[in-house]
Amino acid sequence: MNSQDYLYQIGLYLAWFETQVGIENGTNYFDINKHAERF
Repeated sequence: MNSQDYLYQIGLYLAWFETQVGIENGTNYFDINKHAERF
């Protein structure tokens, strides 16, 4: 795996995490924000 592949995977994981935060905040479940602050 080269650096371009790693950057692509990192982008996918960050997009997934952003989507999860948005979904959980939309349902008034704010615990994920604590994890996002540490990140």
